[in-house]
Amino acid sequence: MFTRAIGCFLLFICVSAGAMTINSGSGAAFESVNPQSNGNSWWDEAWNHRARVFIDNHLNDDVLTDFPVEVYVSYRGSMQPDFDDLRFTDMDGNPLLYWIEESVRSSFAEVWVRVPEIPAATNVYIYYGNPNVSSESDTRGYAEICETFADDPTRSGGWSVYRHAGDSSLEGCWDPQEEVLYLTRHSSDLGVALFADLDMSRLSGWVLTFDYLAGGGTGAEGFCAMFYKDEAPYVGDTPSCGGGLGFTTADGDAIPGYGVEFDAHSGEGDPNMRHAALIENSTYNHLTTVEDDRVCDGMWHHVELVNLRGGLSLNLDSVNLFEYAFNIADGDGGRGGLGFCAATGDLTNDHVIDNVLLRKWTQPTPTIMVGDEESQDETIIETSFGQIKALFR
Repeated sequence: MFTRAIGCFLLFICVSAGAMTINSGSGAAFESVNPQSNGNSWWDEAWNHRARVFIDNHLNDDVLTDFPVEVYVSYRGSMQPDFDDLRFTDMDGNPLLYWIEESVRSSFAEVWVRVPEIPAATNVYIYYGNPNVSSESDTRGYAEICETFADDPTRSGGWSVYRHAGDSSLEGCWDPQEEVLYLTRHSSDLGVALFADLDMSRLSGWVLTFDYLAGGGTGAEGFCAMFYKDEAPYVGDTPSCGGGLGFTTADGDAIPGYGVEFDAHSGEGDPNMRHAALIENSTYNHLTTVEDDRVCDGMWHHVELVNLRGGLSLNLDSVNLFEYAFNIADGDGGRGGLGFCAATGDLTNDHVIDNVLLRKWTQPTPTIMVGDEESQDETIIETSFGQIKALFR
């Protein structure tokens, strides 16, 4: 028999054949329950501990589906110091994808967990306390795309490439030493369009980040990040070279969709300056434009594109270049293409990309709290007085 004083009640918890009855010193009795009888059975007995993760989304009007949330995990003594034993499940014990973004040994881990559905509030479990396992951290727990170009994307799957000149050594070519992708080398009259194996039309809010370098040639033409773009015309035609930047067909026909161009040369419809611009259907249709020499300076830069509820913002090296309000949350008629295009003409440049990441996004983001530790020999009993932790031996 195990006794515990709670407030002015002395509880006697009797355990017999896996069941228990609770009586108070005042003679009142609670309903008999079984260990883990609250519907949240233990996921795997090889893990000795778990904690409930509380997810609060009540400030958001949207029910989030298949959505990654960030969980800050403070180290607990029963965890592996390197957090390799962390696992996450839903309340029914179904494993969830997760990705450890950062960790400091025996201190903390910042973990992204992909949760199937998040209404106003929901819970998941974090499991730990298994010294004999290695990490199963996976970027799919965080991102829709996480491309570091460690392998050739045109051969390993996940991307489709369309070339103007048909030269795989100059257009859409992977560099295994640098582990980057050259959209174009600095040679004349090239064009390329590269599409991810992904349907963007199912995403309402998202963040696209990538690194780029443009330079090394005679200093002209440019590249685009494409989104909600129609890929089908590229199947029967080739992307444009020169001022079309691969965003249109080789014949100059417009292709439905959006892009953010980084253009080093003024052409038809372009301002007379190096510029970044939001474009629609062709490079001649600028929705908004900003001058910036960094579109072609031979240095690496970091881009962040954020789309949420009818607005798009462009940040370059953590500085906002523009914000534009329009409604593309429904995939603009179902077009779901995401990718990159680039071109050279008489004047040339290398156009190089790396570290492409696409993830879901919402605002405000859910708030997260990690609860108390539970062990296999304990259970949580819900009573009118609140939660009671009972020990089973």
